[in-house]
Formats: sequence, C-alpha cells, structure tokens
Amino acid sequence: MFKLCSALVYGPNIQDIKKGLLNLEEALIGELCSRLKRDKFYLTSVGYYRPKSYDESLMNLKLCSEIAPNFRQALTLQKLIQNRSSSFWFLIGTDQIPCYRDMILDYEKDITDEHDEVTNESIIKLCWALVHSRQPEDVQRGLDMLEGYVGVRYLPAQRTEMFYLLAVGYYRIGELMFSWQCLDQCLEISPYFEQASSLVVKVKDQMNRNFGLGRFITSIGFSLLAGGLTLAALRRR
Repeated sequence: MFKLCSALVYGPNIQDIKKGLLNLEEALIGELCSRLKRDKFYLTSVGYYRPKSYDESLMNLKLCSEIAPNFRQALTLQKLIQNRSSSFWFLIGTDQIPCYRDMILDYEKDITDEHDEVTNESIIKLCWALVHSRQPEDVQRGLDMLEGYVGVRYLPAQRTEMFYLLAVGYYRIGELMFSWQCLDQCLEISPYFEQASSLVVKVKDQMNRNFGLGRFITSIGFSLLAGGLTLAALRRR
C-alpha cells in the first residue's frame, strides 16, 4: 500500500495525487509502527505540497517531525515550503523532491537503527535511492549492494524489484548489456512487471542508437544473451 501511495503522490496526474491522499488517509488508518506513521505523514505532506496546499502539507510535516525529528526528507520539504516566498526561491528549486541525498541518509539510518533485524524492505528502499541518485558513486554503490543481496533468498516480488533496480542502475551508467540481462531476469519472475517492460524499450532504443544492436538482440532472445552465466560472472567479463 505504501509503494502504491508513493507512486500516486509523486505522479504527474492530479487525480492520482488525490487518490494517493485518499488511500493514505483512509486505507492506512489503524495501529502502525512509528516508522510507518512517519512515512504516512511524510507522503501525505508530499501529496498536499505538489498541488500547493502548503498549510495541509506543513500540518503533516509537523506530525512527521513529532515522530522522527531528524527525518531529513521532511526537514528539506519544510524548508522548501517556508522559503517559497524568498527572493532566493529560484535557487532552491520548487519541485526538487525527492532529494536523493536525504533519502539515502534517512534509509541508512533506518538500517543502522534496526541492527541485526534489517528488513528486506529497508535494503530495497536504500538501493532504490542509490541507483536513482544523480551522483555516479551512489549509483555504483547501489549496484554493489544489489549484487550482494540478489542471490539471497527473497520473496519473488522482492527479487523482481532487485533485478529491476539493477537494470536501472546499469542503464544509468551506460552498461546497457547488463541492464538488458537484469530485465530478462526480472521479467522471467514477473512477466507483467510494467516498469521493467517500459525500461526494455528505453534500453533497446539506446542500443540501436549506440550500436545498432537492439534489433539483433531481440532476434536472438534474452536467454541466449545471458548464456547461462551468472550476473556476477558476466559482469567480471
């Protein structure tokens, strides 16, 4: 539910944002742990911020900060709202959310606080922030983490997401063949995973522009490209 709400409130469609807010306010009523309450109030504040309902956004940021006073994503969003009338607003940026640096630091802290009971979801959230970061060293770190965890026994949905995030990371650093192979693994587990299907098109188009290889690889198929090699072995080559 949180993943769905996150996708909705960050989406480009105002109706999706409203639907995400409705889900957050109605479907997630009840007993939640402090971290889920934190995430609920923060996502709600984002949902109100994007259509410029600043008072509602600040109210939810206040509730978020009462639970997690040092939650960097909330502090950054609060600063954006409070400085919106500043003459330096154009230097800050009006829609620079999410801030990947804040997300990385927040999720690192989550994992540190969990000690020996680090959850798979926390690892995936950190890897998501890393491979989407604008810093190449963050992307590489995310790839290294994912390669270390992808062989561990996870639920199919989590393995799907890990292979997809590997594909995103490789695509962003220009390693298109590795991205293609990860998409093959992802779609083998979940053939109807739309995010992976969309990225396949982008990778194929980029391959055609760079090397003219997209059509050739499509003709020989994903599995032949992999050649039975493991992800780590293929990367070492």
